[in-house]
Amino acid sequence: MKRRKAIKIAATTAAATMFSSARAAFKDRAPEKKAYRAIATDRFYESASPDDIFPKIFEAGKKSHLSIRLPSSVAQTENLRFVCASEDGFALDMSPYFPEYRTLPNDNIPGYAKQPPDFSSKTPPVAFELRGDFAKFDNIVFPKEGRYVFCAKDKKNATLLRAWVYALKPDLFELRPYIGDIHMHTTHSDGRDSNLEMALVGLSRGFDFMAVSDHGRRIGSTSLIEKFRGVPTSLKFFPGEEAHGSLLHINNFDSSGGIAEWVRENRADFDARTERILKTIPDSLGLGKLDKLTLAQSEAVFEKIREMGGMSVFNHPYWRRNGEQLNCSDALRNALISRQKFDAYEIVNGSINYDSSDLSAARHAEAAQDGYFMPIVGCSDAHKSDELGCGITVAFAKSKESADIRKAIMSLNTIAVDTSGSFERPKMYGKMRLVKYASFLWKNFFPLHENLCAKQSAALRKYFESGASDASVSKELEASIAELEKLYAKVWA
Repeated sequence: MKRRKAIKIAATTAAATMFSSARAAFKDRAPEKKAYRAIATDRFYESASPDDIFPKIFEAGKKSHLSIRLPSSVAQTENLRFVCASEDGFALDMSPYFPEYRTLPNDNIPGYAKQPPDFSSKTPPVAFELRGDFAKFDNIVFPKEGRYVFCAKDKKNATLLRAWVYALKPDLFELRPYIGDIHMHTTHSDGRDSNLEMALVGLSRGFDFMAVSDHGRRIGSTSLIEKFRGVPTSLKFFPGEEAHGSLLHINNFDSSGGIAEWVRENRADFDARTERILKTIPDSLGLGKLDKLTLAQSEAVFEKIREMGGMSVFNHPYWRRNGEQLNCSDALRNALISRQKFDAYEIVNGSINYDSSDLSAARHAEAAQDGYFMPIVGCSDAHKSDELGCGITVAFAKSKESADIRKAIMSLNTIAVDTSGSFERPKMYGKMRLVKYASFLWKNFFPLHENLCAKQSAALRKYFESGASDASVSKELEASIAELEKLYAKVWA
């Protein structure tokens, strides 16, 4: 008996240590400027810091201007030149005709296995003008969508510096990436922190939009919206609730009313809808009695959320109750997906069992193969503020307003990001085009964006602590918001 108890304590301690390590991975957000080893030569070259390159995002096929701030040692290099290529190895000749062609690897073929492909000395240089420590590129054109790298070279063709930019087709170029989380809990249900604390921490981690979704009540989200009414901030708030009209957990996002309240006050209506839907469920789905009832009740909830102008999200499809039994059978999950009555699918839930996102992603891929293309979101399901950021949605939208964020979700213009294992190497789910773009943003835009959001969060904390009476705090807050707006203007050409 004692031995069993000792084993249980040891296992619990090990699990807690592993969980703490995973959480620590996304707590420290400070971006580092690192030197990367050049494998082809026994020397080092630097990667330009994200705040040294502007703009970063260009419209493919259009003439633009680019500025790269160089370290003094690079700017003073004799016979300095730049070459540029897309990530798939096509070099750009910045002549009036802008042709492109594949770059060749180093001529030393016997040693090629030890050397990465590099720009050869024959790669045409990019025209630029050196103004102080800035390399200025005028009238450049990136012919197709994707990532491009500018390499500063010396007369021996050694790489001194690399700088990355991204080109987009017009449809994606006109949109902006917004980070958000629409599934979290506060002290209004089983969360440990207040809704204000969740908002301030969420903003400090780069959130552009958020919705509190307390269990069975909207008060956590609606009272937060009221707290921020008239308060200057870049963070957008939406109403939310994790609804429990059935055994499943369903996100009632951005609707005009609460599901739990509606079920309590209109039980006869809810039961009538459930009975009506039960008659439409064929035996061929292979559902047991409880699964049939759960499916019908869930679809009644989806239906009511839509009537109230909201969006329904199938939360954590692979949540394990107490870390063991899944709360949804395979047959029920398959029926929910094939009937497609919910609006979006929570593919990432960063706070629950370690395999939740992997299983949800695998099932989403299978559904796509069967012709079911489900809109996706990524969420933290945070029950305390230090869990925020472990699961997020990146929405590519025209604005942070409700209609545009929802349009982004429903038109499959979102990716879900899981950072619960590593913030430096997150898992991203969504369309390939968006994941490639977001991978670039993760290193080259979001750190700058998050730093400014953190400044705004600190100013907001002072604002609420002073009761909005300190004029200097209000000015600091307005200045931090203006800085964020300027960043967007600088990054997009």
